[in-house]
Amino acid sequence: MDRIRVAVLMGGPSSEHDVSLRGGSNVVDALDRRRYEVRPVVVTREGRWKVALKPFEPKGGRRFDPLGSDVPWREHEHAWLALGDLAGRTDVALPILHGRFGEDGTLQACLATAGIRFAGSGVRGSALAIDK
Repeated sequence: MDRIRVAVLMGGPSSEHDVSLRGGSNVVDALDRRRYEVRPVVVTREGRWKVALKPFEPKGGRRFDPLGSDVPWREHEHAWLALGDLAGRTDVALPILHGRFGEDGTLQACLATAGIRFAGSGVRGSALAIDK
């Protein structure tokens, strides 16, 4: 059985950046590797996108550290480049971003435009309610 390819998006420009990193890290660690191929994506406070070059596989009980240097990243200055990078290698995205950009419909619109399916509210619902 093929594993479902999941991109876990975390970080972002909001004041809740650190909370998002912790939440995203927990999601990366919790996903069952027998069912999911997990690719972390970190959006920096400055808006750069860091896409893991390969799925994260914990070894020896190692937990995912979004600030650690043990993950090889491809860094993109623009969201469109990162989304293009993910589009062919992602079955679904899990946005674990908060506040502005993460819950206001912006990220959801970017994902929808790039043709990447995602969990949570759609563009309009997020924009109206500012909620995942």
